[in-house]
Amino acid sequence: MNKIVVGDKATFLAEIHKKHLILYKPDKYSKKEDAYERYSLGEIVLDTDFMSISVKKPVTYNLGGYKMVRTSELIITVKDKSICITDKIIKEKKEKKGTKGIKRTRKKTIS
Repeated sequence: MNKIVVGDKATFLAEIHKKHLILYKPDKYSKKEDAYERYSLGEIVLDTDFMSISVKKPVTYNLGGYKMVRTSELIITVKDKSICITDKIIKEKKEKKGTKGIKRTRKKTIS
């Protein structure tokens, strides 16, 4: 299991189990807990299987005695969508339009 802290402000914690991702966001009641428990006691924002994952400039560090990776951006591919996770979650759906098969993307932000 890999643990990745995502976002410039450490907004999310991603736990990766083989091809499955669980994304946590800390809640306001767990601010006094230790670093890892703050996320795991918070809410689950995203729970999905993925096809591929891309991490932008990962840095390894210790957070409350836990060895973790921190990144500013995490991109996962789920079927025909790609999900970009920074300080917010942005879903991009790829679809084919027109007679020449031009691919266009449509973005949807989830807060």
